[in-house]
Amino acid sequence: STQSTWGPQKLQGLPSTRAKCRCSFVCKPSLISTVVEMTEGGEIKKFGKQGRVILDDSNNEVPSQHAYQKRTDMGVTNLTAKAQEYFKETFKPGTQAGFSAVTSLKDTENSTVDDDEKYRKYGTFDGVFIRVCVSIFGVLMFLRMGWMVGNIGFFYSVFVVLISIFVTITTTFSASALATNGKVRGGGPYYLVSRSLGIEIGTTMGLIFAFAQGVAIALNTVGFAETVYDSFNNDSSGDRTYGVTWIALVANVAIFITVLFGVDWINKLNLFMVALIIGAFFSFCIGLGAQDVGYIEGFVHPNAATFSSNFMNPPDADEYVFFVVMGVFFPSVTGVMQGVNISGELKDPGYAIPVGTLSAIVFTTIVYVIILALNAASAPAWSLKQNTAFMIEISVAPWLVQCGIYAASLSTAIGLLVGAPRILLAICKDGLFKQLDYFKYVNARNDPVRGYVLFIILGSLVTLIGKLNAIAPIVTNLYMVVYGIVNYACFAAAFSESPGWRPAFRYFNKWHSLSGAIACIGMMFLVDIASALVVIAVAIALYKVVLERKADLNIGGALDAIAYVEAIDKMWSLDSKSKDHVMNFRPQFLIFENLCEVDTSVPHAVPKTIGLFNRGRGVIVVGKVIIGDFHELAPLPATETAALEVGWKTKAFRDTIIASDLHSGLIQLMQSSGLGKMRPNTIVFEFSEAWRNASEETLAIHLDALRCAFHVKMGVMLCRKSHQLMANYDKNTRIEADIDVYWLADDGGFSLLMPHLLHENHQWRRSRIRLFVPKGEGGSHETRLKEVTSLIKSLRVEASINLLDNDPSFPSDDLLNALGSDLDEAGFEVHQYLQFVPEIRRNSQSSKVVFVSLPKPTPTVSPKNYYLWLSYLTQDLPPTILIHGDQGAVMTSYL
Repeated sequence: STQSTWGPQKLQGLPSTRAKCRCSFVCKPSLISTVVEMTEGGEIKKFGKQGRVILDDSNNEVPSQHAYQKRTDMGVTNLTAKAQEYFKETFKPGTQAGFSAVTSLKDTENSTVDDDEKYRKYGTFDGVFIRVCVSIFGVLMFLRMGWMVGNIGFFYSVFVVLISIFVTITTTFSASALATNGKVRGGGPYYLVSRSLGIEIGTTMGLIFAFAQGVAIALNTVGFAETVYDSFNNDSSGDRTYGVTWIALVANVAIFITVLFGVDWINKLNLFMVALIIGAFFSFCIGLGAQDVGYIEGFVHPNAATFSSNFMNPPDADEYVFFVVMGVFFPSVTGVMQGVNISGELKDPGYAIPVGTLSAIVFTTIVYVIILALNAASAPAWSLKQNTAFMIEISVAPWLVQCGIYAASLSTAIGLLVGAPRILLAICKDGLFKQLDYFKYVNARNDPVRGYVLFIILGSLVTLIGKLNAIAPIVTNLYMVVYGIVNYACFAAAFSESPGWRPAFRYFNKWHSLSGAIACIGMMFLVDIASALVVIAVAIALYKVVLERKADLNIGGALDAIAYVEAIDKMWSLDSKSKDHVMNFRPQFLIFENLCEVDTSVPHAVPKTIGLFNRGRGVIVVGKVIIGDFHELAPLPATETAALEVGWKTKAFRDTIIASDLHSGLIQLMQSSGLGKMRPNTIVFEFSEAWRNASEETLAIHLDALRCAFHVKMGVMLCRKSHQLMANYDKNTRIEADIDVYWLADDGGFSLLMPHLLHENHQWRRSRIRLFVPKGEGGSHETRLKEVTSLIKSLRVEASINLLDNDPSFPSDDLLNALGSDLDEAGFEVHQYLQFVPEIRRNSQSSKVVFVSLPKPTPTVSPKNYYLWLSYLTQDLPPTILIHGDQGAVMTSYL
């Protein structure tokens, strides 16, 4: 390969020139760039050796303009004129020639979340590891470890830790997979979930998580306040809630002032906090050996006998205390998302989040197990249960342990106050809740100051509870919902098998993620049933509210991918297993938009009319032919392919094609619309009211559409006055009117099925179907009526039966004068139908809609005459649908 000077632009896609020229060199789209030197006048002088430059896989950059340097080893005399013109347009002087595809692949994210690179300045250690460690090393580390052992023993305490770690590490694996499946922006877990499961679930989870962190602020400041209160108040009698609450509120003010200094200062403060926590831990360890036995009540030097006695449940342990301990401890490990929370400020979140978070979890878990073991070996269960300050009192430097508690609680609270507003900020920037736009404001350091105010107020309100054990279960269940959704998001993304799911973090399993989601829901009810039910109810209600807002952000969620996979599987199953049967018949419509009149006062009148038959749950396709040259008109705009709402919970697909003429385009639509078993079986278009002034060619297209439909065995519905039917149509109004059906020919029951489906529409349930059938030749009126009534009853259709008598004077002089054509050309069916015209007009003047069997056109009938007969057949009637099935049975009286 040739050497060249490479520019800074990343290689993301290169254009192919195979279709552009027939030159002697080969262009490989993904790896090869033709090196061409241009003169100022745009003339090609030289290009690279053998006409190609093969890029090294280790170099991710593409040639800049400097790469198009002079090559003397090969000329361009063998380039065709077309290739010369192509290169003149592609490789222009002073440009990154031919790399338009690069920018198109840089960012396909349709998000409004700003991602200013200047704020990305934190690495794995300072941005994730330290933040997660100080969050996990919370107040419970020093105040509740011995209490846990005293209540449920060392073994079950470790089991509680491992269960909690299972949830958090599973969530971390899931979050790591999500975080490495693309560029991560600000918003932490909200961004990961909203871009995986969809904006609706993401927003629900984001709001709950932000709220959970606001509540957790109170958990940590109350823990801090308990320690301060107990340090200066030796009187254990009486209620200490009042004093603890005031101290916690002062702490809230202190951490609020702290976060105003910015994340840079907080990260430096976190290093000092970690040093204090580690110092406190070693002070406790040294005190276990340095203090005398009995220094405090029940204390002994660590020994195997004491450890053995505390290994399992104490004899007096309550069977439900395990879940109480679980609810109290779990919030201490919820800090695993602290690194994810500032994802928009990490240099490389795809690396920092999994590595930093997992390292912190392993490190803190080891420390927790060591602390549990030391507590279990140093005092009997009753002492550990009663004295929650055991670790403070036994320490060689109690003041250092107290400082460690202060550092652990306050640093965690600070991290929560930093993270929660950033999640809310990302939600606001996605624009789903305009009412929250006030909190989009950030200062020069990119700090959401207004969000800080909101969440410190929330934390202060929860602080008024004043009791650590009362707040902990609430925080636990809020976090469980969040972690469950994160795990499910990873499972859904992997289960969808979308080509876009390509996480760089491979150490996860979709079933592991699913088990984590299930475990989260299960643990919610084990911890506290009441709060679990409340949290789930709030989450569902919030999701419904978000869903109603119909976010228009296109984020390519996993649920869409799963829905696609399920749809494909169902289509395959339907096509391979399902066989056509009269009991499973449902009408599926292809509406010819080109043959429907345009009325701006009632847009899409025909599709909306067909939407009234939604009880059939069949496919509705609005087909449109754009006449012109494919190369000039393609690709079509999105408006030509977007689904069209045609009724209550009913949408029509669009199928727009480009054809050289309307006739061939309509035939193409008949053949290609739909997929598998979901192909249309009924053609729908509109009776042209302007038929008298229309050209013979135009009417011929209408007539040929009918003939082609009958030829390929499709039903036909020809709508007349659909605009009148849909004008001022109110979907909330119940219609009480007559639906008249003139079933004049046997078409397999199609002409009876469609009125029945209309009647089954919830708006038309109060209407009445009146069925009119010819009496026929011979037989009495009663006999014929009894036969038809028996048939309709066996078909389970509610309708009143009326018989039409044959007109002995047909054709009358008035009819011949009105038609002005040779009725011999019409055929038997037209003769049969036209004789009932006077009775149709007399019976149906006040009906809401009329169905009339459509006479099939004879091969020799002229378009003008056919339209004349149809016009006379439906003249002076309310909205009318001329209808004819494909002769196949669509209704049966048998099972």
